[in-house]
Amino acid sequence: MRAMNSEPLSVLLVEDDEQAAAVLESLFAGAGLPIVWRRKGCVAAALKEAREDAPSVVFLSLQLKEADAARILDQWFSSAPDAPVVCLTTPTTLNALPHAFARGATGYLPAGCRDADLARHVLHGAVIARAARQTELRQSLKTLFSISSHAIFVIDPESGKILAANPYARTLYGYLPEELARMSFDELAVESVEAGPVRPKHGRPKKPFRARHTTKSGLVLDVEVTPIMAELPEGPRTVVLVRDLTEERQREEEIQFLQEFNSLILDSLPFAITVKAENHRVTYQNRVSIATFGFLVGKIFSLGLEASESEADGPGRTTARTADLDWKGAPFSVTLLTIRDVRTGESILIELAQDVSSQRRIQNELIQAQRMEAVGNLAGGIAHDFNNLLSGILGYANLIQAVGEENEQVAQYAQIIEETCIRASELTQQLLQFARRKTGGTEVFDLNTIIRYAAKLLRASGKKEIPLAQKLSAKKILVRGEPAQVQQMVVNLGLNTFESMNEGQITIGTHAAASEAGSELAGKGIPEGPWAVIEIHDTGRVIDQESLAALFDAYSPQKVGGGPVGLGLSVAHAIIRAHQGRVLVESDPKRGNVVRIYLPQILEAIEEDTPEPEDLPRGNETVLVVDDEEVIRNLMLTSLSRFGYRVLVATGAEEGLRLYSLFKNDINLIMLDIGLPGMDGTKVYQLIRAINPQARVIFFTGSDSPKGMKMLAKDERVDWIAKPISLKRLTQKMRQALDADATTKNSKSGAEKK
Repeated sequence: MRAMNSEPLSVLLVEDDEQAAAVLESLFAGAGLPIVWRRKGCVAAALKEAREDAPSVVFLSLQLKEADAARILDQWFSSAPDAPVVCLTTPTTLNALPHAFARGATGYLPAGCRDADLARHVLHGAVIARAARQTELRQSLKTLFSISSHAIFVIDPESGKILAANPYARTLYGYLPEELARMSFDELAVESVEAGPVRPKHGRPKKPFRARHTTKSGLVLDVEVTPIMAELPEGPRTVVLVRDLTEERQREEEIQFLQEFNSLILDSLPFAITVKAENHRVTYQNRVSIATFGFLVGKIFSLGLEASESEADGPGRTTARTADLDWKGAPFSVTLLTIRDVRTGESILIELAQDVSSQRRIQNELIQAQRMEAVGNLAGGIAHDFNNLLSGILGYANLIQAVGEENEQVAQYAQIIEETCIRASELTQQLLQFARRKTGGTEVFDLNTIIRYAAKLLRASGKKEIPLAQKLSAKKILVRGEPAQVQQMVVNLGLNTFESMNEGQITIGTHAAASEAGSELAGKGIPEGPWAVIEIHDTGRVIDQESLAALFDAYSPQKVGGGPVGLGLSVAHAIIRAHQGRVLVESDPKRGNVVRIYLPQILEAIEEDTPEPEDLPRGNETVLVVDDEEVIRNLMLTSLSRFGYRVLVATGAEEGLRLYSLFKNDINLIMLDIGLPGMDGTKVYQLIRAINPQARVIFFTGSDSPKGMKMLAKDERVDWIAKPISLKRLTQKMRQALDADATTKNSKSGAEKK
């Protein structure tokens, strides 16, 4: 804005609101206009001031406390001096403007206006109106030309020819004065919202309108045109103020872009956003809100969460309330934001709603998983304690067999006890595998054995009224993987099948299959190669094709035999994928449902377990037994002493370390419980090795895959035996360890003699 070079404008402000007056004065001060302000709080005092010293412009508030707008206007214009009047309006006094213009007002400005361009524009209009009433109009126009930041043209009202243009107009449009003198104002226009030339009535400004003008260089400008008819010494002329709206249009485009961008962001959010007025009438919805609740714009809508009267009681303040509510049977988490609009003082309500049905299902499944984990831990603990009891029973049964060989009937009874213990041991081992949380290493195993174990668990857990049959391959079917996981997969599938049936039968079978190029299996997506197949067949109700496609998804709405299911089948599917397997499901009204799991088959044979010896090996070495279970200690002391060994027993880690420190030169072998309380067996072993690096240890464990044994697996001086302890197997391992130690000592002795 170019600084004003002429004398400052004298402005009389008729306003009884000091704050409104200060806002107006600061607005023009920020615009850099040289103005001398005089303010009066009532019309009478202002009229007296105006008669004594005529102002350049009068700003007249239409909301004075002394009278209403109509009386204020009548009082002023009935005896006002010849000075242009700009009305200061509020929303409640806008309806008085027609009366104001009819009485002679030159313009109006909204109270609290902060638009400096608009304020300057209104002031310029008032100055022109004043100049048109004075003989010094030409000089006033020159002054206005020099201070204006808008283009000003003086045109002939009859021909429309441009008679003069201020420097800013020449700069904006790029024409020289002589070029403009040959043009009409209409030639600048590309298009206008109003037809015909600019023809305001005498002494009255025509309503501003928007148009598009072109510059000399061809640049198209968005402008606002305000024509005013003025009486100059040369005759009537039309003075046209042109305001460049290019930057304003760019701001509008930026605002529109931001609105579209924000709308895109809001539509991409996964929860419903509904914006409402204070009376809950909807003004905006994002995509999720429309999809969830329907199109509600213009309608009254509420999920039931209300803002309290004390919330958002300050301008711009935001408060929030959150609650869980139901909407048509579905659970929603709802947050209601309340914002106080600084312009209107009304509250804006923003309702954020998210359907939490899936989260509820996940939470319920997590609780169920935690319960199952607790049951698994309990089962593991029970199995561990039960193994200790079985160790005593099995060990003493072995002892009875060893000492009662002459009594055939006693030996037969002992054999029955031993077989019963072995079956009980298999069940506890399955409990331990089922309770294990971390995966172990892979191994080659017979699929038929796993199916037999799984069938025992299913018979114990499934519905008794639903028969469970097995149809296993006559030959071993070998696969590589983790037996416990494969067993869990079969149990999950079996339990889901049981739960979906009220009648019928389930059959679990195994067989081998081969997929070749062009074969039926290859056509079903089974890669070429040999496969071990687990087949679970039930005669429950059939599953439709749509449900079959999503059967193994988490929270699928179907069980194998129809009915709701949680994570069971998805976990089973994850185990199948982890073993590089495939699964096919068929459902037929006549045959029922068939689930076939394909696991890669191992064709090479695995080593058979070494048969236990008929006779219990004997010895005369000294062994140290460290176990916190009394039944185990007593069994070892009784049985091993009978077989010729010298036995030391310790009830815990500290006592075991103390005995070994005292008798380390005499002790040939340590038998150590890996699950000792306070200090586990692996830690005790490390302390023993610190005393004697050549010490040999056999660990007692409650599992066939003992925790902590991986770190000791490569130590040739370590072995282990799972509980319940078979004396036959134990004495065999003892002799292997002791004889290996003796062989090592003899080899060293022979080497020293040489």
